[in-house]
Amino acid sequence: MITYEVQTSESKVAIWVHASDGSTVGRFGKMGIDIHNTVTEQLAGKPECRLCTHGHVSETEWTLFREKALEFWGVNIPKDAIDPKTLKNSEQQIQVMVEKLFDQLTQADINYTDENGITELSDWDEMLECEVKHFNINNDTQFDAREMRIQYIEKQESKLSY
Repeated sequence: MITYEVQTSESKVAIWVHASDGSTVGRFGKMGIDIHNTVTEQLAGKPECRLCTHGHVSETEWTLFREKALEFWGVNIPKDAIDPKTLKNSEQQIQVMVEKLFDQLTQADINYTDENGITELSDWDEMLECEVKHFNINNDTQFDAREMRIQYIEKQESKLSY
């Protein structure tokens, strides 16, 4: 009878499930899921992959991995076994962060204009992009500075009905 063991990385960004026949049958990490048959099962004719994904993982993939680990191997992986920062933000979380970023850009815009008046637009653009970069560092986000500057400007212009 094959038994299974869970291994979690020290930083809680990856999890592996190992089978007693030497197989690694499960892997969850920030770039996807691998759920495989054991080597013993593969030698008996089963395919390698049972379920594999490629790309950033979200809460949905994390739940799926935990459900399949329980279903396939009888392994109950706790929800908190992975660092939540490993999971891609949901659309709702992203929207909240965009609003927070835009609030920060609005304040920076006001402060910059109060301190410098209306100056070269390139300086103003650079200030906004720099503000996005600071936001990314402080909030562990990866917004594109140029794209967010453009979206912010478009939002401000729509308020003024340009």
